[in-house]
Amino acid sequence: MGVFSWDDWRQRLALAGLLVIVSLQLMPLTSYAQNLGQQPATGQAVQGQTAAQPEGAVLNLVNWVGNVIAPVGAALAVVMAVVAYSQGRGVARRVPRPEADQLAEQAHRRDHHAAVLLAAEHRQLAREHLERADDLGVPISDQPALDYRLATAWSMTGGD
Repeated sequence: MGVFSWDDWRQRLALAGLLVIVSLQLMPLTSYAQNLGQQPATGQAVQGQTAAQPEGAVLNLVNWVGNVIAPVGAALAVVMAVVAYSQGRGVARRVPRPEADQLAEQAHRRDHHAAVLLAAEHRQLAREHLERADDLGVPISDQPALDYRLATAWSMTGGD
């Protein structure tokens, strides 16, 4: 058993938050990598760039997402759709077909008819058992319940 249980989403969320906090604390250290000689240049522009135009980086990011990420995502979506269709999980299989609906309806009727016949057999068997219990006799305290059940069985099986 490991230290962390990855099935618990709270622990995963806490770990992600911890990583974000640590990375934000380490960001200033990465600015020292911009070295223009002997002294690190923090808060200054690199040669050939101006520090007054940060929107260039944002535009580059938007351009990159639009020209790289979106086409790759669209291609992956097409591949996933083809795989889903080839495995029979496509949307087109949910389109109703008259012959399939008719076959399903026939099977449902056949199953329903069989269930009705089986229930009738069980009711008749229950009636026979209750009549036998009445013939053999039951304790006086159980007689009202037996009479009620017998009357119900007779009415359901068409008895007198």
